[in-house]
Amino acid sequence: MRIKSFTADSVAAALKEVRQEMGSDATVLRTRRLKGGKGRGQIEITACTEKKPSATQATAVLHETAAPVRVSGQAEPRVSNPEITLESTVSNFSEEAAFNRDDRIERIERKLDQLSRLAFLPQSDLHWYGILEHIYRQLKEADLPSTHLDPFMSSLLDEYDDRRNSAAFVHKKLANDLSSMMLAGLSFEPGDKVLFLGPAGAGKSSVMGKLATQLVVQDRKKVKLASLDYHKIAAHEELSSYAEILQVKVTDPFGNATDNNDDDDTITLIDAPPLSPDQQTINNLKEKIERINPNYRLAVFSALTRSSDVKELAEQLKPLLPTHIVVTMLDLTARHGSAVAAAKALGVKIALVTDSPGGVGQAKTPDPDSLARSLLNMDAGHEWAATIATQKGNHEEDETL
Repeated sequence: MRIKSFTADSVAAALKEVRQEMGSDATVLRTRRLKGGKGRGQIEITACTEKKPSATQATAVLHETAAPVRVSGQAEPRVSNPEITLESTVSNFSEEAAFNRDDRIERIERKLDQLSRLAFLPQSDLHWYGILEHIYRQLKEADLPSTHLDPFMSSLLDEYDDRRNSAAFVHKKLANDLSSMMLAGLSFEPGDKVLFLGPAGAGKSSVMGKLATQLVVQDRKKVKLASLDYHKIAAHEELSSYAEILQVKVTDPFGNATDNNDDDDTITLIDAPPLSPDQQTINNLKEKIERINPNYRLAVFSALTRSSDVKELAEQLKPLLPTHIVVTMLDLTARHGSAVAAAKALGVKIALVTDSPGGVGQAKTPDPDSLARSLLNMDAGHEWAATIATQKGNHEEDETL
């Protein structure tokens, strides 16, 4: 029996060397990652040919580290995520399957390239990937868009180095990522014109009413209300109700100079009609907005909107040049991933968040820490957090022994 070790920069490259020198009937005995000064290091694969090794021979080769690749005659190592358990790669190709051997090897190499960073680690490290699986499922369930989820999971693999603080690490990492999509504080000054854009049912009028209440009651600022929606009677009735309660004016945004002579010391909040897929309608609205020239154009999204639908809404909003995002109805769902989807799709920051449309509430500054806890479902003691606690206990017990 011939035994030899091969070293390369990746699993696929090492396996290619095994196949070229020892043939496709070689048996993988051990796969391990060699420590390097920087970067990922190299992969070492030990293989044998001519005949399968005896139990004694295999043990002699494998005693240094447990390799998460199935070896002939051995049971597969226990891995938290069954999807990252690899099949035997270059051994046991039958003569009958020789005609499609190259295709099989190519498929295996592609999979090895994808999974090498997960699978070829010491057994003591593998519990972390079970935790990652739970986190991935939870964030997927929270409707975090794949455009953010996939890079985030990759960054967890690259940066994690302390398994005793897994929950805190994941929460802090996600909160830091979310903070880059949020505005720490948005304030309005006399003379500002604030326009509310968004689809029907997103909560534009409600947000405008809540913001008007805060500006008048808390900040003691003068406010006027206006609307660009001339087709929906209920929109003007709702606007008039807010104005009556707050004792503020309802104005025509295109009124004459006499109507608008106090604009310099007043904040004007303007409700826009619902978004329409009709391009001509969008063009007409765009023309009206340009005539008003608002300082702020707030794109309002409901948290009840699925992330997959946000992209289409964002495409309708982009010609209207939104400056910030408002996310509403956060109290009606735990699936808050649409907030991230909106920020990603529009490329502007989340400036305000609110709860359900009716009742008492505020338009608040977004809190990345709170949103991260919500996405991870940490307050509900989700199973990934329980898994972390279990793994932490097992890890500490192993160290004690």
